[in-house]
Parts: sequence; C-alpha cells; structure tokens
Amino acid sequence: MIERSRRAQVSSIRVGVIRPERTSHGYPRDPPALAALGVQSTVVTALCYARLVLLTMTPDKRKNFYVQPIEDQVEKIRIGLKKLEAECLSSNASTGWIVAARKENFKEEYIAKAIGAPNGTLLHKSQQVKYGSVTLLPYLGTKPPMIGDASPILTVFITSDQLAKFDELYSVPALIVVPFAVEGVEDTENKSWREKRSPEVIKA
Repeated sequence: MIERSRRAQVSSIRVGVIRPERTSHGYPRDPPALAALGVQSTVVTALCYARLVLLTMTPDKRKNFYVQPIEDQVEKIRIGLKKLEAECLSSNASTGWIVAARKENFKEEYIAKAIGAPNGTLLHKSQQVKYGSVTLLPYLGTKPPMIGDASPILTVFITSDQLAKFDELYSVPALIVVPFAVEGVEDTENKSWREKRSPEVIKA
C-alpha cells in the first residue's frame, strides 16, 4: 500500500509538469506559455499582411521611370542606378534588381564601366553586389520570375518583348528603364511601353 501511494504521488507530480494547468477554454495559465502563443499569433499575422501587401502591389499602382536618352551610355546607366537606389530607400527595400538582355552584358563595356569591372563580373556569375546602400540582384530579360519581391527594378538595354514581361510583374514598387537609344534618335524599342505607362522622365 505504501509503495502504491508513493507511485501515485510521483505520477501526479510528473503529470503536473507535463500538463500545465489550463483555463476553461483550454489555454495554459502559465504566463510564458501564453506569451509564446501571442508571439506565434503576431508572426503569422505579420506574414499574412506582408503577403497581402505584395499581392496588392499591382502593375498599375507601380511607379515608372524612363532615363532620357543621351550620348554617354555609361552615364545613362549610372543615372538609372542612382534612381534605383533612391527608390529602394523610398520603399524601404534593401535590394534592387538589375536586368540585362543577355548574361554577357553584365561584364561588357557599358554596365561594367558604370558599376566597376569586378562588380560586373560578379553579376555575370549571378552573384549579388553592393551598390551604395543597396544590394543589386542580377536578372536576365529572357528569364523573368513569376512575381516580384517588393524590390524596385532597373532594366538596362533590354528588348521591348523582355520589358513587356517585367512590366506585368506584381509586387514591384518601381520600374526604371534605361534605353539603348541615344539623344536625337527615336526610341522605337520602348515606344509602346512609354505610351502605356507614361513614365516620369529622368533627365541627365
């Protein structure tokens, strides 16, 4: 009888540790446990809200910019990069996309000179690089993703077909287009996009 009584006491102690006292609604009375439930609820709510914001960031609500054609192609890209950095800061984004028509364009003359040859090589290798206060993520005009990630986008000398695909992406706060056209020559490549979006022109 004594042995059974001791076992019952040990059992009740163990049960008390494993199963904390709960309220009539089934929630634990233990404050740390309640705090954990609150943290989980807050995280889930934040994630749901973030996803909702991304899905409601439609192309028609996006800001659009167009770098005015000038003779100096390198300077034109630098103007686009500065605007990209400004839009990243404005939208509280730590990353910005830079899109080229072909992979080789990242390490070739114009982009490489605008951001530095070492950075151009890294972008060519599909690696991110630091530009000012933001991180540049390389993308190809031929391989647009399914959706944006709330990062502003800079396109450099891409074709009209490629631009049309990036123009349709959701979750993009700003799209900045750097045309290949130079001053005095009509930019037929981006004409339909400019007529559709009426972008703000960034002058040199």
